[in-house]
Amino acid sequence: PHSPSQNPSVSPDGSTLLYATYMAPTEDGGVDSILYSYDLASQAATAVVTTTGLTYSALSPDGKTVSYVSDYSLRAIDADGTHDRSLLAGPNDCGTGYGHPVFEPDSHPIVYGTGGIIGAIGADGSSNRTLLDAIPGSFQYPNPAFSPDYQRIVVGLFCDQRSPDALRIYAFASLPGEACATGSILTDVTQGSSPNGANDPSWGTNGLIAYASGPDIFVIDPSGGTPKNMTAGLTGDAGVVAASDPVWAPGCAQIP
Repeated sequence: PHSPSQNPSVSPDGSTLLYATYMAPTEDGGVDSILYSYDLASQAATAVVTTTGLTYSALSPDGKTVSYVSDYSLRAIDADGTHDRSLLAGPNDCGTGYGHPVFEPDSHPIVYGTGGIIGAIGADGSSNRTLLDAIPGSFQYPNPAFSPDYQRIVVGLFCDQRSPDALRIYAFASLPGEACATGSILTDVTQGSSPNGANDPSWGTNGLIAYASGPDIFVIDPSGGTPKNMTAGLTGDAGVVAASDPVWAPGCAQIP
């Protein structure tokens, strides 16, 4: 019901869509974006928070907490719009902000990407730690996504100057401790084969992984194989139109 809207995410139970919508910026640098929660059954949208520079967001599995990125900072707010708090202020030491947050299954730690690392922090701002190092100081958002059973994560990243830019899978229980290069490569997305990396992966309950690369959305099986381009028919205009931020919606949802 609001446009233009970007950066969608779907709750783990498939009931709720979060998205960012934007207003014309004010001369004094005031609020320019609103985070909405959209109930897919009732088709009702509710404003969660009004802020600036809004991008990514996620709803916790228990439905009580929303984590979101605003002006390069990672924040959290209760799902009813109360108790808004800063978790990690940005830009961080690498000069970058924070990528798409995802909650661990108990709804407390939030896993995030920033500046070449995957990290985790409590929803109350406690216990911040690094789970996985990619290239230190790189200006990349290695956004993670959990498998439906929360046993694995999929991340688009490159580990060092000699390794390919790739979509990789890691056993979540092995982090921290695993080296970046130990992740199994699903597909090489190095410049020339598929420009723009493997951004914003989303692991569906059907077992497939969707991700953005270049102007298109691709789908791949977690066992590997050839990625399938899902949007070539929409983006075959020399890049004037691009598709990004794929998320899986429940099969029977009515989405306007």
